[in-house]
Amino acid sequence: GELRAALAEFCGAPAAQILPTHGADELLDYLCRLFLRPGDAVIDCPPTFGMYSFDAQLEGGQVVEVWRTSSHDIDVAGIERAVQERTVLAQQGSAVGSARLVFLTSPNNPTGNWLADADLRRVLALPVLVVLDEAYVDFADHPSRAGWVGEYPNLVVARTFSKAAGIAGLRLGYGICPPWLMEVLWPFKQPYNVNVAASVAGLASLKHVEQIH
Repeated sequence: GELRAALAEFCGAPAAQILPTHGADELLDYLCRLFLRPGDAVIDCPPTFGMYSFDAQLEGGQVVEVWRTSSHDIDVAGIERAVQERTVLAQQGSAVGSARLVFLTSPNNPTGNWLADADLRRVLALPVLVVLDEAYVDFADHPSRAGWVGEYPNLVVARTFSKAAGIAGLRLGYGICPPWLMEVLWPFKQPYNVNVAASVAGLASLKHVEQIH
């Protein structure tokens, strides 16, 4: 409770929408296990963080790559086409499933691109769960989209203490999730998934937010 309250003050989202995790990678794993059946698709936008495709494939998911543009921005039209194509194939009774998840990163790892508001809103208009990884957002000149979760019920924002707070080895992350998803995640997650040392270190970091920012 104390950690979630401190995280709420830090990121501006309600504590009831925050799920502390064993690193942000645990949240990615949970989402793939919850939403993917064999043959379902995730949309990935390389070059980007490799764990999205890794976790999806562990669950039998198919990774549909929509490569970034020459300036390393996401190809929004390409994402829209990929989601539509998978929807049509699934409706036709094909062995492949619909697109369930779109993984986005802002700033992107490794290119550093900021995801534009207009591009994010277009992707959020699609019938998929959008997972926005903000591992490096504390280094950006733009604000987090944590507050957007209250506006979009298909948005999850993943955050971590591994980068700006510098406690990667203690494995502490958190997700900002819509209420309907929190109801699913709480009984799904392992008990005591965040260890005491990580929790203490996270709380200490949040008392010195000027050093994180």
